[in-house]
Amino acid sequence: MNSRTRLEGSGSKAANGIHRRVRTLKKLIPNSEAEGLEGLFRDSADYILSLQMIVKVMQIMVKPQELVLQAQICAHDCVDLTTALSF
Repeated sequence: MNSRTRLEGSGSKAANGIHRRVRTLKKLIPNSEAEGLEGLFRDSADYILSLQMIVKVMQIMVKPQELVLQAQICAHDCVDLTTALSF
């Protein structure tokens, strides 16, 4: 008897809660057609890793823009400072 059969047969609130969470997890993982909890957890871990990589790439892409903005602010402040000091 596998864990799913034991949970379905128990009829407890805990089992219902687990089933609800598993269904929710299946909905969150795109293209997941995994069989069983092990496959679902493997797909979930793979998806989390891919999301982490996407975030890192996006952070790398944004970093140069932040540096440009900081340089522009610094340049603007330096210009204001030099005009204020020249009298």
